[in-house]
Amino acid sequence: MHVLTDILGSIFIGGLVLLLHFGLVSRMNYVSTDMLLSNLNGSNTVELSSIVEYDFNKIAYRDTTNIVFESATKHSIKFKAGVSIDSLPKTIYYYLDTTKQIKGTENPNDRALYRQVSGKSVELIGIVTEFTLNYLDSSYTPMNYSTLLTQAGRDKIKGIDVYLKVESSCLPPSDETGGEEIYPFVEWRKTIYPKNL
Repeated sequence: MHVLTDILGSIFIGGLVLLLHFGLVSRMNYVSTDMLLSNLNGSNTVELSSIVEYDFNKIAYRDTTNIVFESATKHSIKFKAGVSIDSLPKTIYYYLDTTKQIKGTENPNDRALYRQVSGKSVELIGIVTEFTLNYLDSSYTPMNYSTLLTQAGRDKIKGIDVYLKVESSCLPPSDETGGEEIYPFVEWRKTIYPKNL
């Protein structure tokens, strides 16, 4: 009888240990996938932000036309900057695609951020969920978007607050968010004051 009790006890304890092991492995899988997605988002955001920051710091560099900003909206901007090796000013155009769903991604919030240099071919520089631009005047106060419709209004821009949000293209494998779809994300915000304005 004691042998049967020992065997049943061993099976019970072994089953508990096995369940704990499966729970631990499952949790480690979730955490490692979440970390991988966060690292991918982080590296994408760093690369994207370095392109934006480089271009925006070069705004008005070597420009002689005195028309630096051709357009400035909440989700797009067209400006002149000396971004190439020859340092001649080129027209740079950043804009967020209005298409909501992008092929190849599960995230319905993903949108394409494009960059065009001097009217040549358009480059996809990143997949973001938000790209928002706020403009500051010489007293560092935010400007109303309606004042940016005219060239005189755009000439008052002295700083640009850039906000980028990059979300993962897929959800983590576990439903630990209580049923709500939350994609891992990275945010980047910087106010840039180009030296040449």
